[in-house]
Parts: sequence; C-alpha cells; structure tokens
Amino acid sequence: MIDENFYQKQGLHALLNQVKTAQNVDEFARKLFEHFPVESFWRFNVDGVKQSKDSWVGFEKREPGYLQGMQDAWIVMLKEIGSPITNEMLLHYHGIATHPVTMENLTPAHKGQWRTKDVYFDLIKTNSTVAGIVTLLNRLEAGDENFVLARDNLTVADEMELEELDLFNSHTFNKLYQEHLDYCVRRYGLEREKSDTPDYVKRRLAEFVFNSCYTFRTQHQSVYEISSDDAVIEEKQLTEPLDILMQQKSEHILRRYHKLITLCHDGEQKLRIIIETIQQLEQLHPFKDGNCRLFVMIMLNKLLIENGFPPCMLHDPNCFDAFTVDELTLEVIKGMQTFQAYTQGLVNDLDSHSLGQSTQLNDYFVGIHQQLKKALEAHFLSSQAEKTLTTLYDMNASQSKQSQDLVEGILKLHMKSGNTIK
Repeated sequence: MIDENFYQKQGLHALLNQVKTAQNVDEFARKLFEHFPVESFWRFNVDGVKQSKDSWVGFEKREPGYLQGMQDAWIVMLKEIGSPITNEMLLHYHGIATHPVTMENLTPAHKGQWRTKDVYFDLIKTNSTVAGIVTLLNRLEAGDENFVLARDNLTVADEMELEELDLFNSHTFNKLYQEHLDYCVRRYGLEREKSDTPDYVKRRLAEFVFNSCYTFRTQHQSVYEISSDDAVIEEKQLTEPLDILMQQKSEHILRRYHKLITLCHDGEQKLRIIIETIQQLEQLHPFKDGNCRLFVMIMLNKLLIENGFPPCMLHDPNCFDAFTVDELTLEVIKGMQTFQAYTQGLVNDLDSHSLGQSTQLNDYFVGIHQQLKKALEAHFLSSQAEKTLTTLYDMNASQSKQSQDLVEGILKLHMKSGNTIK
C-alpha cells in the first residue's frame, strides 16, 4: 500500500516511520492523524495566503458556517475512506460541505446538485501559469469544446463583433494561431517549418492571456463558432440538459480514474493520476459554486490517503485551476511536507481562536474542533462494530431524537475508554 521510496525521496521520513506498519487504509489514516493537532485542522480548508491575512475568521465572515461544513465533509470522508469515489459521493459530499454555509452564489436548492448553467472563474497570477495556459491552448487546438478563454470584460452574447484575441475556443483557436504565426514571421523572422515554432507561438499567446485578465468559462450550455464570413461569433445551443451532461462527464472522469489507478503500481505515476483526475473535475466545475472546496480540499485528500499518500495542506488550492500537472505535483508534495511538519510539532501554531474576534466566533471555533476531536476518536478507536460519526449535517438531516441519543451514547462509550487522539 505504501511506496516507501516515494516517502524517502520527498523527505517524508517521519511520516513513513509513523505509517509503514499500517495493514489497511483505516489503520493508515489513523496513524497519519494520531499526532496531528486537531486545533490546526482548519488549515486544510483555508489557503495559506488567507491564513496569514485574516485567518479562518475572514472565511466565516464571508460565508458563515464555512468551517462547520468543511469539517462535516472531512468527517464523513474519513468514515468512508476506502469507498470508491462515485458521482453519488460527489453530490453527497458537496451537500454536506455546503449545507450549513450561507453562500451568496449557492441557494439551498443548488447544494448537492449538478449545475444547470455555465460558470466561469478568473485566470490570475495565483491560480494559473504560462505553462498551464499553454496546456489549455493545446486542448483547444485538439478540439476540446468544454471551455472558452475570454477577456474578462467580454460579454458573450448571441452575436457579437469578433476582436482579435478576445475569445479562444476550439472554433477560434486555429484562426488566432495562424494570425499570430504570420505576425511572428513578419516581425521576428520566425521560420514556419521549424519544429519548435508552434510551441513558441503558443507560449506567446499564453503569455498574453496570462497578463490580460482572462476568464476560464465553461462551454457546456452553449458553443460559440465563427460565422462563415469571420465577422461574428454565433452561439450554437446544445440540446442535452446541462445537469445530465455534468453527470455524464463526471462519470467519464471517474471511470478513467478507476481504470488507470487499478493498473498502476508506481507511486509517482499514481500521484499523477490522482492530480490529473482532480484537475479534470475542478475544470469541469460541475457545481454552481463550492467546486474547489469539494475537489481540491476534500476529494484530493481522500484519493491521496486511499493510495498510500499523506494528505496535503496546499498553500493555494486554486492552483488546480490552471497549473500544469507537473507544477501541481510539486505543490501537492509541498503540502504533504507541511502536513508532516504539523504532525511533528515543528510548526509553532498560533492559538487560532484568540484573534480578537467576538465571543460568539470564539465559541464556534472551539465547539467545532471539540466535535471534530470526538468524531475522530469515535472513528479511529472503533475497530469492530460499524463506526458512527456525528456531524451537524447529519443531525439536521435526521430529526429522530432516538438516533441522536444512540449517537451520543456511542460517543460517551468511546470517551470512557480514556483513549484520545493526540
């Protein structure tokens, strides 16, 4: 299960010593987290930039209930560790992660549901790289109709004037590429037939996109084609209902993952398969909102743990928007090393709930981490009967007092054992 060479190569020696005797994925997960400080768990769910800027408090002020939702999703994920990732699981976990959260862009009706309209996200210096954008251009060149790269201030209407470089998709790419190739030949004396010419031209186009405030827009609901006279872009409506299309495309990604990961026996290649899968899901963006938190913060760590890797605490989870797989691999390994540092007590973590916020926020922070601690104890210390985890989502979903009393009784039983997670 564990690729010891990978751990040694990446400097994860302390974690290797901690987990190398694990006989199954449950035991592996328990050994991973038994020395992790529960009060630092929120750092899995808040990117490094915001951690140093306004900590978890900023997230809570923007989206009240954010930490609770993420913690609930983590608890259920750890309970079900080893269960194959499926579409039903994605819908369920999305619902759990967003259920207690007040979200401007996600009404209760959209939580745990495939989206029914196209969405977009900005390509900025922190979530994209030039090399990552080249990868996107290569996909457009190959005929990928799933997305558009468009200027941030561009309004894509049924019909509009086509400005050069305003919009890249599978129907406009070749025209824009040829125009820029012609320019490079005239301006720089570029030789058309040289083998490295296509890479040079695409990199120049990618640099332009990187520096020019573009957005990544999904193109599942509508496809934009250049009209016959090259004057306008015409919108071609698709007939497939969008939520059904999201279900089908997600299923295709997951089938590919299960096939590849089953056949793979090399640790580094397994990691690459996991990263490719999570990026495909993130760029599919099958939910109206809450995609990054589900795929990059929850499902990425699920797949890592299930394949014998430690979880990762990413500096910026949005890097999955438009980094290359090689670049993402480095980010994920850094995140594993950060996790190791916390398990080894090498990070002098601040008393995170003492940041001058209100007593109400302070009590909220302390309360959800006490809940997390109990849930981890209930799960990791139970090796016989079916493990039961409590979350706010589960409590709200079931109003049965009898089942709540049963859950509380199980938790008390485990607490009486005197065992704790350090």
